[in-house]
Amino acid sequence: MASRRQLNPAFRAQRQGLANGGGGVEVAVASLDAVYKNARRSGTLSLPNRGLTAFPAELGQWAELTFGENWWELVDLARLDLSLNNITTIPPFIADLSELKALQLGNNKLEEVPDEVGGLRSLGKLVLCHNAIRSLPDTIGLLTSLGELDISYNHLVHLPHTFCLLESMSVLDLSHNALSTLPDMIGELRSLRSLKVSNNRLTALPTSIAHLRSLEDLEAASNQLATIPSGLDGMIALKRLDLKENRIAVFPPLPPSPSLADVSLGFNRIRHLPKHIEGAPNLSILDVRDNKIVEFPAELVESCRKLVRIDLRNNDLPGLPPEFGLLQKLNHVELDGNPLRTLRRATIEAGTKEVLKVLKMRLPNAGGEGAAERAEKEERAEEEVRTALAQARFTHDDSVTVYADPNGGGRRGFQASIDVSNMSLSTLPAQIFGGEGAERLLGLNVSANPLQQRTLPVEVGRLQALQSLSCQSCNLRAMPMSLFDLKHLQSLDMSGNTLPPRRDDFGPDYIILRDLLDSALPRLRSLENLRLDRMGLELIPAGVFGCGNLRVLSLCSNRIEGTLPGQMASMPSLEELYLSHNHLSSISKEYAKRGTKASHILHRLDLAFNNLPDLPPSLGFFESLRSLTLEANPLRRPPLRRFAVSERERERLGGTPALLESLRQRATGEDMVDPAEHAEEVAKKHDGRQLSQAAAVREDEDVNERMMREIEERIAGFEAEMERGGQSQAMKFAIKKKLQMERAAKIRLQRKIEGGQ
Repeated sequence: MASRRQLNPAFRAQRQGLANGGGGVEVAVASLDAVYKNARRSGTLSLPNRGLTAFPAELGQWAELTFGENWWELVDLARLDLSLNNITTIPPFIADLSELKALQLGNNKLEEVPDEVGGLRSLGKLVLCHNAIRSLPDTIGLLTSLGELDISYNHLVHLPHTFCLLESMSVLDLSHNALSTLPDMIGELRSLRSLKVSNNRLTALPTSIAHLRSLEDLEAASNQLATIPSGLDGMIALKRLDLKENRIAVFPPLPPSPSLADVSLGFNRIRHLPKHIEGAPNLSILDVRDNKIVEFPAELVESCRKLVRIDLRNNDLPGLPPEFGLLQKLNHVELDGNPLRTLRRATIEAGTKEVLKVLKMRLPNAGGEGAAERAEKEERAEEEVRTALAQARFTHDDSVTVYADPNGGGRRGFQASIDVSNMSLSTLPAQIFGGEGAERLLGLNVSANPLQQRTLPVEVGRLQALQSLSCQSCNLRAMPMSLFDLKHLQSLDMSGNTLPPRRDDFGPDYIILRDLLDSALPRLRSLENLRLDRMGLELIPAGVFGCGNLRVLSLCSNRIEGTLPGQMASMPSLEELYLSHNHLSSISKEYAKRGTKASHILHRLDLAFNNLPDLPPSLGFFESLRSLTLEANPLRRPPLRRFAVSERERERLGGTPALLESLRQRATGEDMVDPAEHAEEVAKKHDGRQLSQAAAVREDEDVNERMMREIEERIAGFEAEMERGGQSQAMKFAIKKKLQMERAAKIRLQRKIEGGQ
């Protein structure tokens, strides 16, 4: 141990030479000795802004460096800070500092990172910002403990494929580089909480970004993004989204995150705001300044009730709707730079409160009531509800909001809806389900609450009069079997509850969501409105085909791909079908022909933001179809391509009637329906109007068999690739991941097939 207790001879000679140079240098050497001595005891060496041009040579023999201490007083170097110097290279001996947990080299003159950095297996934090680094070594993927990496303000043009092996990464800053793409498998960084890629040259975000379910902060400003993948719907923990200064022309779908509060979309090319913003119930800050927005839809107000600040500067708004005045929490609105004609300049200059007041006074009212009178009447109605429920031993505290119809009947037969959404509840108040008052409840909204049990309580079955149940984004994995006791349930919204990859066991009193959707939905015999948006669905659930009374079905923002199946057109009561933001690539001719026979039923079909290159001409014979939406589909035929635009542009071209006429003009004999056959079909619809469930099941079995073959083929391909060998470590990891996913998909499909037998 003697060598550990003495200063290395080479270092002693170096210091002696420096000391001979003058008193000032001697003081500097003494000062450095004190720093090194302290570092050997504490494990932290901090030398920022020292004018260094290279790593201190002492670091090369750190284990032998002593200043007369006892050997048991010495510790390994854990934290090293050499930032704000002029260092040009990282020496190979960096690998000898194997216990290093934090390395800060920001604001130097580094141009490359050596392979030896991959030897720092304990490294948890690496700061390389403000250098001139052009690439990272493949060995970066070996830093499996790395939780924080800041390599902003460099010259990176690409990232190594091994980058996606950094499974512990939680904070990643790649901003201010020259990246044109991100790795396709960046979604493997499942621990990532903060991702900053602003000020690069990105033209797209990889679809795997949907897998970042822990991500809270996404900054992608100042790039060249034109569209945003619908895969954002997997970011259920997102709190802040910054996409300003890009080339986005369509307001992107926001992820279903109850925590999402801040969205920045300023300095883009957006012309139209959506009528509804799904999935962000607690949005408080919205920045859409410097776009080309021509209208603020009145319907959008309902989705923005929690807004505190909105920036609408430098758009093309001629005014704001009166409903804008209902944004009670809004305390700051920016309107400069708009051609406003319905608001006086004096009103705007008077501030946000005055703007809201003026707009609220313009609200239409029934019977000549003013806004104050209506508000007073609504308040009285709400008080009546509270009193009625209290008399029924149905009590509520301030956290429970009760809504009632102000024009409803007397107190004796009073029926109410309860809204406890967006309240961060881990369990639902027992008062909701207790007492006789529960039997009179018509509507219940528990959305956007992180329910700890991942299911609704069994007591929901007591709500015998319930007609509407909304449980969006509650982290649900199952539903109570008592749900089927709700004989009057007409509307069910389970959007935003992503199906888990594995089957959880909740016991005999519950049914997991996957089984509910695949087989048990028909037990809800009164169901008319079903919303399953943002649930990660890859197939249209088989159970919906057995819901004979279903009028409205919404499956937006899922991952449904392939062909729209024919049995979808045989649902006897379906009037509205929403399938936007999926991956559909075709519509089966069988669907088009069946739909033609049932043309007196379907009124609205939304296929926007899919991958449809063409449409079957038979769709043109959907006689009762009033709205067909195809926005942002890659339609190839010129007559159809012009209709793949926003609703406003489509109406300018003649709307749905013109689109259907364009399809009919392409129709041939095989696309037509025999008049006698059509008359017979209509008669059947009026008599029974129901597709044989056995036929639907047979067709579903055919789909399952085809899917099983495809999955088995993919598994065989991946297994063969693994046997061939020769792949890099990162590639092996990627193949194994895909193989695991396919095997899991096979197991799920097998269980589904067995459950349907």
